[in-house]
Amino acid sequence: MKQIVKLRVKKLAKGQGSYYLDWHIDGQRHYEYLQLYIDLAHNDRETTARNKEIERIAMQLRNKKEDDIIYGGSGVRRPVEKNSDTIDDYIDRLTQNPHTQLFRKHMRELFPDMPMCKLVPRHIHQYLDYTRGYSPSTRKIQITYFKAIISKANNDDILPHSLLAEFPDIRVPVKPVTYLTPDEIRLIRDYPWVNDDNRRSFIFSCLTGLRYSDVKKLTWAEITHDFHIQFSQQKTQISKDGNAYAFTRLPLNEQAMQLIGERRADNSLVFPRMSNPPAFNKQLKIVARKVGINKNVHFHMARHSCGVMLANKGVDIYTISKLLGHRKIETTVKFYANINDEHARESINKLPII
Repeated sequence: MKQIVKLRVKKLAKGQGSYYLDWHIDGQRHYEYLQLYIDLAHNDRETTARNKEIERIAMQLRNKKEDDIIYGGSGVRRPVEKNSDTIDDYIDRLTQNPHTQLFRKHMRELFPDMPMCKLVPRHIHQYLDYTRGYSPSTRKIQITYFKAIISKANNDDILPHSLLAEFPDIRVPVKPVTYLTPDEIRLIRDYPWVNDDNRRSFIFSCLTGLRYSDVKKLTWAEITHDFHIQFSQQKTQISKDGNAYAFTRLPLNEQAMQLIGERRADNSLVFPRMSNPPAFNKQLKIVARKVGINKNVHFHMARHSCGVMLANKGVDIYTISKLLGHRKIETTVKFYANINDEHARESINKLPII
């Protein structure tokens, strides 16, 4: 849907700019000056930050004006006739993703049988209040789904783009990465597991950083004769229809090669007797408790442990990102950039005595 109300800046004397709104109704042009001014003559950090804050306020006023025009009977008709789908029907036409089930449950409970085109700002705030009890991460995911639906409805000329401004920016606290030390990994390695494929696969993940899904499906065809793993990562390199669009080539060190043993047929799994995740994690927790590790150990901790060991050995963050197969280096920075305690202590010790 095209914007009805335009946010514009009029250049004034002495390098200033004045925000105003510009819109048409029934062939007539309307203006409204917002009495908000920005500095166009300077680009230092403080001025830029102040200009951005003023722009944010001006955009909120623009969105409110557009909503007033659309919903306030000011001559612009909302395209109700263009779509009579209920919200549930509209979402159903867009996606069958099982991860959206919680979001769809909320929408059915809050807005049963309500047409998508009837959605207004107060419904969004009703949804935000309804989900306030969820954790920040869960709430952020659900809000992301809601915004995606509104964005698609905007493209279909059903809802105005200004509705997106009603959503808050949900900040999810970053928890410190949990990992095992090399000594703890050795204790787990040396304990007699009930299922030795589970033992070997977990230590293998500590040495390679592979996710459970990639270790579970790893075949000998993906182990090259010069001892690299050449494979497509399940989470980041395989599309929803099952087609690989990229691959990772990961070298194996001597310990990892000993864990996989003698080469077998190409179509054979490297760890054929690996348990499913719940059973695997249950056995792993039992082993950890037996060897005296007082941590909530789970398979993914092996991947974190690999990243931490690399960081503590001075491997640069870009290389860690590539070895772990992160899609964005920001993910690596978030978890591992500040993990090198030894380097941090050396740096702090260089401060002068005062």
